[in-house]
Amino acid sequence: MGFMTAEIDVPLKDLSARERRRHAKNEQIVKAATELFLAEGYRAISMDRLVETAGVSKRTLYAYYDSKEELFIAVVKAQLSELWPTFDQEEREENSLEESLHEIAQQFSTLIMSDSSIALARAIIAETVHFPELAKAVNEVSFETMLDRVSEILERKGKHLEFSSKEIREAAESFLDHLLSFNYMRTVFGLVPPLRGKKLKERVAGQVQLFLRGLS
Repeated sequence: MGFMTAEIDVPLKDLSARERRRHAKNEQIVKAATELFLAEGYRAISMDRLVETAGVSKRTLYAYYDSKEELFIAVVKAQLSELWPTFDQEEREENSLEESLHEIAQQFSTLIMSDSSIALARAIIAETVHFPELAKAVNEVSFETMLDRVSEILERKGKHLEFSSKEIREAAESFLDHLLSFNYMRTVFGLVPPLRGKKLKERVAGQVQLFLRGLS
């Protein structure tokens, strides 16, 4: 059985010296694998290449991960966990529905247009059909997290809408549909450059307004 990340769900300071060493070695392996997988794709990378880049023995690598597939899933989970907690959980109570939606839309759009996010999206699209577990992990860490966050905003700030729980969830999905737009898919496919700065802000503002008009 490979290395299980659940072993290190407690703070590092509470781990034994042996557990800290295992944690550090696991990070070393995942960091090397992340660089290779995101730069060259899953299929182009061999276990020998991973061993060389990580600076560990093959025996050590297999002590942590049973297969390249398991390591790839670990890389995706680590990347998602790093990216998605960047969303502010503390929201100013005085914000209106529009202000709250605009704030989270700006954070979300900045995230999905980042170079690391685009590289990860390409890797996931290329491989998720072969790894059902990967698709499930992506859904739980990213899509469901975002749906929960937007649903919470709509429920707390949009009481005047008098939506049912089901309608709130559907509205949250519609909101994300506005942000995960045709332009985003063209960006992931490498057809257009990522939106940044002023252009991204203008697009976010327009998408939020479009969504709000649909609610009225």
